[in-house]
Amino acid sequence: MVIGSGASLLYTDDMGDNWHINYKPAGVSRFVTFNAIHFVDEAIGYMVGSKATILKTEDGGINWEDISPTGTYNILDVFFLSESVGIITRV
Repeated sequence: MVIGSGASLLYTDDMGDNWHINYKPAGVSRFVTFNAIHFVDEAIGYMVGSKATILKTEDGGINWEDISPTGTYNILDVFFLSESVGIITRV
């Protein structure tokens, strides 16, 4: 997976021969920049970014749920030990 500005997520399921775009996962604003992504296992993952954005997937990144707190700060990184125990860093 590749993440970045414009609320874009690119992923491949064939070792990089073809790439698919998931634009604005979970309906987040196109003004969000994704900064980091971390998977606990092959299904559960978290993605963080600007505008206090935190997204969670339970199906390997196909669908994302917006679990963002209120705020406008920039979340820089994410790491989860399990589905419910993790760390995020923000500015």
